[in-house]
Amino acid sequence: KINDTIGHQAGDDVLLSFSSEISGRIRSTDRFGRWGGDEFLLICPETDANGASSLLNSFEESITKAVQKVFPSATFSFGIADGSCCADGLKRDRLLQAADRQMYNMKTKMKAGR
Repeated sequence: KINDTIGHQAGDDVLLSFSSEISGRIRSTDRFGRWGGDEFLLICPETDANGASSLLNSFEESITKAVQKVFPSATFSFGIADGSCCADGLKRDRLLQAADRQMYNMKTKMKAGR
C-alpha cells in the first residue's frame, strides 16, 4: 500500500525504519533479515515461543512509532513458531510454515477488526 499510495521512496524508508529498529534491539545470537517483499524473519535460536513473544512485545511499540512517522496507517502482523511444531528432519521448513500461518492468521484478524 505504501508504494502505491505515497511512492517507492516512502516504501523504502519504511523498510529501513523497520529493519533498523529491530536490528538495534536484538541480541547477538539472533538473526534478522528480509524474507521477501514486506516480510521479515527473526530467528532466535536460544528462545522458546514465550520468550519470542516477550521479545516481540518489547519492541512492537517502538517499531510502530518509527514506521508510522512515514506512513501513519501502517499495521503489522507477526507470526511466532518454536521447535515444538515439528520433530523430524523438516524442522526448518515447518518452522517457517508455522510462523507464516500465524502471521496470515493475524492479518486476517486485523482485517476483520478484531
